[in-house]
Amino acid sequence: MKATTTRPTSRVIATAAVAVLVVAAVVGCGGPGDSAQGDHTPTGAPAPGATTALQPNGRQLTPAGSLVELGNYPTGGAVSDDGRWLWTVSAGLGANDVRIVDTTSGTICQVIEIPGASGGIALDSAHHMAYVSGLPLSRWLPSKKGLPGVAGDVVLVYRWTDTCGEATFDRTIAVPPQKGAPIVQAYPPARAGNAGQSLSWPQKLAVSPDGSRLVVPLNLANSAAIVDLNDSSAVRYVSTGSYPFGAAIAAGNNVGVVTNEAAGTLSVLDLAAGTKVADIAVGPPLSHPQGVVINKAGDTAYVALSASDQVVVVDLTDLKVARTISVGRPEGLGTKPVSLALTPDESQVIVAESGGDELAVIALPGATAAPRDWTVIGRIPTAAQPQAVVTVGAHGPMPARVMYVAAEGMGIGANPKGTNPTLASDPIFWAFTSVAPTTDIFNGFQYGGTMMTGQAGILPIPTDVELAAMTTGAGTQIVPSNATQAPADTVLRPGGPIKHVFFIVRENRSYDQLLGDVAAGNGDPKLTVFGAAATPNLHSLVSRFPLLDNTYANSEASIQGHYLTAAASVPDYVSRNWVAQYAGRGRPNDFGTYAVSWPGNGFLFTQAQKQSISYFNYGEGFVGGYSDVADRDRTPAIAAQIKAVEANSDLGPPATGCYPSDMWIGVVENNPNSEIFDSSLPAGAPAGSFSHVDCFRTRFAQQLASGTVPTLSYLSLTSDHTRGTQPGFPTPTAMVADSDLAIGQIIDTISHSPIWSSSAIFVVEDDSQDGADHVNAHRIPVAVVSPYAKQGAVVHTRYDLLSVVRSVELLAGLEPLALGDALAVPMYDVFAPTAVNSAPVSVIAPTVDLLERNTAASPDAEWSTALALGSPDQVSQLALDQIIWHSVHGADAQAPPAGPGASGEDGD
Repeated sequence: MKATTTRPTSRVIATAAVAVLVVAAVVGCGGPGDSAQGDHTPTGAPAPGATTALQPNGRQLTPAGSLVELGNYPTGGAVSDDGRWLWTVSAGLGANDVRIVDTTSGTICQVIEIPGASGGIALDSAHHMAYVSGLPLSRWLPSKKGLPGVAGDVVLVYRWTDTCGEATFDRTIAVPPQKGAPIVQAYPPARAGNAGQSLSWPQKLAVSPDGSRLVVPLNLANSAAIVDLNDSSAVRYVSTGSYPFGAAIAAGNNVGVVTNEAAGTLSVLDLAAGTKVADIAVGPPLSHPQGVVINKAGDTAYVALSASDQVVVVDLTDLKVARTISVGRPEGLGTKPVSLALTPDESQVIVAESGGDELAVIALPGATAAPRDWTVIGRIPTAAQPQAVVTVGAHGPMPARVMYVAAEGMGIGANPKGTNPTLASDPIFWAFTSVAPTTDIFNGFQYGGTMMTGQAGILPIPTDVELAAMTTGAGTQIVPSNATQAPADTVLRPGGPIKHVFFIVRENRSYDQLLGDVAAGNGDPKLTVFGAAATPNLHSLVSRFPLLDNTYANSEASIQGHYLTAAASVPDYVSRNWVAQYAGRGRPNDFGTYAVSWPGNGFLFTQAQKQSISYFNYGEGFVGGYSDVADRDRTPAIAAQIKAVEANSDLGPPATGCYPSDMWIGVVENNPNSEIFDSSLPAGAPAGSFSHVDCFRTRFAQQLASGTVPTLSYLSLTSDHTRGTQPGFPTPTAMVADSDLAIGQIIDTISHSPIWSSSAIFVVEDDSQDGADHVNAHRIPVAVVSPYAKQGAVVHTRYDLLSVVRSVELLAGLEPLALGDALAVPMYDVFAPTAVNSAPVSVIAPTVDLLERNTAASPDAEWSTALALGSPDQVSQLALDQIIWHSVHGADAQAPPAGPGASGEDGD
């Protein structure tokens, strides 16, 4: 059977930084949404985007080698033994596929459509066979139902020839969960579409040197499948550790190894007997062993631990750890090693670091002077988030080379075209409703995570001299381009005049959507949906206090955003899996609640506990879960940690307290009789309703009376997420106005209290996904309120969410949590050295009716009713943008471009 393929075209673009081979595929993924209007800010400085290669976190990418543009968020790659073909696997939110790169010409010569992918791929060059891990088809792509393996939990098998473009589908190998496989962990269980189910979720693959066996780690089944490739029906299962991920097979074809993410172990398998020989602890639990490679002799394995920035060397003869090598950076945890490859002469291990945007090079014994043995001798800068690395020896005129696959490529730019507002469909809608679309929803518009376009990098294995220059480049690239030293008189420091920090996190709005109508800033009023009439408090704040028009989220969705605000880091586990969960491919929603999804650095609150710094958490639910959740990977120490955080938190129902957490939007458990307001309860609110502000005010008054106002208060506000136009619920304008009123009331309360003179308040959005922006799809509105905040300033300095977190940490005396916040640019330009803005702030009453309700006649009401709007980010920007715009401007009004999810995937 001929594989479903498309032959793309290509073009070459030469840049000053690197010769870039850009491949424009006919299908799959187009440009990342850049436009000339978004390339630069009013100061002339570049704006983040693919054309500038500047990232929201300030990294100016200068990747080594030649780049080939790939598909949507590729996470897998394998190279043929002769180095001619690099097979890559697109595993993002949108259409998944295999893209085969001709490494001699730097072009993609075949695109093979597949239902879904995790990034697992292995090539048997001797027999010209390719094996790809197959996941379920995204429910919003019904036209792809004819593809093989649409139900997932399969390995897709292809045959290929020496002529690119002629790969053909051969068969599927079913690897369903074995009897007794664990039930998926998902929260809240009542809303999990896969609650009570078992899934396999095949991950990285390994094929034996002789092509006779395949090892398939089953990430959600705690086992590995051993496949006899001479008889694909002969599949044996072997229990591994928790969340198996990577695999390798030694020479001799009988010994295999599998890494286990949550267990922190390496399972050694006897492939002939179909049994497990040993579990070797390569790190502590939750250290996330991922990539693994075995040397030619078959006696040594190298394992990448993404949550601890380490590479572990394992003696496969004595079945023990021989040594552990750090690939971290001194600033903090977060290089995130995920994949590794031995050079052809086995003189080096090259490690892909998804958090460092680089490859680390480790010298092995025998190839260099002894002092360099087992040490990192250099780093190679890459495109954003390298997820796979491979090497190949010299062939003909081609030298030995290293190749990598970077999932986020050169970044995301402005989104001037956005979505097609006439289409009543979106990816997250179909992922969280039982209703199925009848047509593909990516027809003619751009959306969300589909704009993340990957890159393959190809370069000769560098000499020592070349590596030294690349190491300098990697060191420059990882530091924000506008890094600066602290002014001598800054108040942004521990032990300064600011003693109390309030960190307010809201939902999903872009800068232009709220503040595009502010003439002093770099806004586009045409894209403003909730201007001064709906958000008078925010507008007043950015008039008196600094207006920041160049601040960016480092996230495409709330799952990432809440990790960034609460932990300053997104674990690689989350980066890889949120796209599949949002796409409706069946990945369980375990983010934040279950230990497997937690960052290696912990959370703001656990760090505060370590340092004995007082804090209180109002409603942030993505901080280590609830103590009553059954989690098979929690240790007694973790359980105690959760209890300690809960003791300093109010997460409301269904836990205890009066402050419903950010797990709920508008109502608790979709019960209109338990409506949630951010602001103080308005007259006429339904009986049994909750108010975030009223709950905060009560506790704050008690803290003032007892002299126990904590150093850090973290507040999650959720109303500006909105419930769309669901009949019976408040209108989008009412909910955004409710959130705006809450900001005003909270700041009014603090500024009229005795601690105002020593306070700073930061108001951010966790992401910008539900709004358009003419500069960059990640741009967010941020307010900083303090007696020490500059009066009436317009600040064009590039900042990001990590800048806000680092500023909070500095004022609270918290040590950086991870590499990202340690390197982030603090918001020095926002603060004056003295108290120049000391007058209290008075709340502005809304002119909007906070109880205004959607009716059956409201625009898109029937559509909204079907959406899962009761919790954060269960509905995408595409649907909610259209609904919100119509609710404000009328059913026939043309909606503006979408938020950070703009992609050229299916046309303009």
